[in-house]
Amino acid sequence: MALANKSEINNFLSRMREVIGKINGFHFVDREKNLNSLYKHGLKIDIAKFYIETLEVKDYWKGPEPDDKEFNNYDWWFFAREINTVLGNTLFYIKIRIETRGREQVICLSFHEADYPIDFPYK
Repeated sequence: MALANKSEINNFLSRMREVIGKINGFHFVDREKNLNSLYKHGLKIDIAKFYIETLEVKDYWKGPEPDDKEFNNYDWWFFAREINTVLGNTLFYIKIRIETRGREQVICLSFHEADYPIDFPYK
């Protein structure tokens, strides 16, 4: 498991916030697991985007890790965050990257309930 240091995480988060703030700078992948989790917890994509924009070092889990499904140099970063939803406090697993092919975008591949306990290295 790859671990970044706090400075690398802060650099990624700063860059992520810069990109996400641009027009069309955010893409939420509408996978069934993501959409079902949002619906179940009474959340919308813009709320998920808010929680991503406000991630901190303490929310970091692991990464960066290369994408094993694509032939590119984009790395995935993994975070988790406890969110108070209509069902109470729930830990959400978040998998994001910054893509620069064409236009810059933050890609959110996963935003759903954590399937297992997460060990936060900087909490």
